[in-house]
Amino acid sequence: MAAGVTPPRAPPDGPLHALEVLEFFRVLELVSEEAMGPAGAAAVRALRPLADPSEATRTLRAVDELRALAAGPDGWRLGPVPDLAGALRRLQAEGATLDAETLIACATACATARAARGLQGRLDPHGAARAWFEPLWGDADLEARIGRTFDESGGVSDDASPELRRIRR
Repeated sequence: MAAGVTPPRAPPDGPLHALEVLEFFRVLELVSEEAMGPAGAAAVRALRPLADPSEATRTLRAVDELRALAAGPDGWRLGPVPDLAGALRRLQAEGATLDAETLIACATACATARAARGLQGRLDPHGAARAWFEPLWGDADLEARIGRTFDESGGVSDDASPELRRIRR
């Protein structure tokens, strides 16, 4: 288990007890170590068994479809997925702004989401996994603008605007 992560405890014969016996939470922890970032790892650790058999079947089909895609000749691996939950909470306040590091993380998240959406064409149009990609959004223009505005260290780049480039020269 990750530091500070303790699975819920239940009396013997309860549903949580069955999960403990099956080492469900240990498996989730192992899977979370393969996540592409802290937000993904937390989402994996928060998973619980599905109560609806048809939903569980649909989910397993989607996982099988994605696993087959990853194992195929072209394979695929998405880039990092930064945790933007704190930034999104901050943006709920009127007049809120984001620092350079967070904006760069937003550009990274947009790029990863666009790459994931690009996988849709390689999925079965009627398959279960396709719906997982529908809510993803990425904006290439926003990514490029952030990339032009900030350098690798988070400083404002000379290319942020023609006027800034002129002034700095």
